[in-house]
Amino acid sequence: RTHHRSDGANIRGTKFHKGVDIAMPVGRDVLSARRGTVTFAAGRAPGLTVIVTTPEGIDRYTHLSELRVETGDVVGEGQLLGLAGKTSE
Repeated sequence: RTHHRSDGANIRGTKFHKGVDIAMPVGRDVLSARRGTVTFAAGRAPGLTVIVTTPEGIDRYTHLSELRVETGDVVGEGQLLGLAGKTSE
């Protein structure tokens, strides 16, 4: 599947970050990019967050509407972490 990538700015275009934003429909599966351990899985919808600690570093998945993992879970590449939510709301 192809998804649009934004430039790291928020919806107003004023706040930048070093992450990569990938636009996708609400409810779409969000999959782990690498294998690792879930070191954080919490928040409030639409701001749920999953952090996966990998041998290469930390991967953070934000703006999720639902979580499908828990803190302490070991995940593989391509494993379902949660569902996409809305940003900046």
